[in-house]
Parts: sequence; C-alpha cells; structure tokens
Amino acid sequence: MRSTWKSLVLSNLTTLEVNECKRITHVFTYSMIAGLVYLKVLKIWLCEKLEQIIAKDDDERDQILSVSHLQSLCFPSLCKIEVRECRKLKNLFPIAMASGLPKLKILRVTKASRLLGVFGQDDINVDV
Repeated sequence: MRSTWKSLVLSNLTTLEVNECKRITHVFTYSMIAGLVYLKVLKIWLCEKLEQIIAKDDDERDQILSVSHLQSLCFPSLCKIEVRECRKLKNLFPIAMASGLPKLKILRVTKASRLLGVFGQDDINVDV
C-alpha cells in the first residue's frame, strides 16, 4: 500500500489525522491536493514507512508539471501541521510548493530522524 486513499472526494475536509499507518509511503498524490482547499489541520503520527507527504501516483509518473501548476496545488487554508515519529520522512513538501502555504502558523515535527528539510526536491519532472 502506497497511499491511504485514491478515489475519495475530500473537498470539504478541514482536519485530517493519519495515525499508525505503518505501510503508507505518502499521504496525498498531486491530483488529490488540488481539491483540499479547506484543509486547516494536518496531523501525522507513527507512520513508519512514510517518506513524503505528497507524491506522484502511478498515473502521474511521466507527466511534466510546471512550477506554477505545482504552486497552484497548494493548501490555501492549512494553518497547522504536526508530524510525530515518522522516522523515514525526508521532507514535508516539494520545493515548488514553498510559497503555497499562505496561512501556515504552526509547524511541529518531532522524531523524524531522516528529515532533510521542510521543502525538498520534487520527485517529478518540472518544466520551468
């Protein structure tokens, strides 16, 4: 299992807690995050194999996405992110989304020993 859900419509979601999902490698795909405009709180705990929060799904692997498209896929309402005990997590968001969190006030990451940074290299083909 690579992600938690694939075809759910989550457009009205305001809070998401992902807890003890030992086998997921990512929480969202790029195609999913465009619909999460109301997400305010994201909490992720004890996900042993989680490497990144957002990743390409199999259908998106060969697509080339523009930086402006990635920036538009942001979380415009997200104000709190809390990540605990996700020891394989490398980064929280792709670097292209660095300006895409306008309301973020609280960012708490603990016990993430492999974390390289909040924003990391994209696992995608980017057209600038």
